[in-house]
Amino acid sequence: MFDQSTTLREIAFTVCTLFDSYGKTIILTGGSAATIYAPEVYQSRDLDFVMQFASTDPRLINELTNLGYELAPGSTYSNPNTPFTIDFIRENLAIGEAQITKWATIEEDRQKLHVLTPEDCICDRLASYIYWNDLSALKAAAAVLGATNADIGYIESWVANESGDTKETLDRLQSLAKQN
Repeated sequence: MFDQSTTLREIAFTVCTLFDSYGKTIILTGGSAATIYAPEVYQSRDLDFVMQFASTDPRLINELTNLGYELAPGSTYSNPNTPFTIDFIRENLAIGEAQITKWATIEEDRQKLHVLTPEDCICDRLASYIYWNDLSALKAAAAVLGATNADIGYIESWVANESGDTKETLDRLQSLAKQN
């Protein structure tokens, strides 16, 4: 079903719609969420889904196999026909100390994708920058900010709760967003 020309977006919608059809909610996070919002600027090579349920339905594993995905070491699924891997994270949806209880749902061509809101996507990427000095994550956050109408007040509040250096982080974020 998937091949080298299949995009991350197409795989994300397909997998999310598949899980949704079984009554299971998975939310796209991480760099793959940034790719959804700013594909021209940022490209992730894996899809990170947070599962809002405790165990995987064996029927879903079979469905992933039908899509060409097999479980690799750890919790990563890979497909020899596409460079995009899929990871399922079985944790509460959180960004830093903030628990996330709402997300965006995008519908296209009778398919559905649950994904972090633009604001939470930016905060998620900023978390990698703040905690691990990941400059590519800062650039991804800036790309999403530049591509969306994200609420900068929400982001500022999150940064203030997570980091002691709110002004510098937001200045760098907004400066990079203007460059995109």
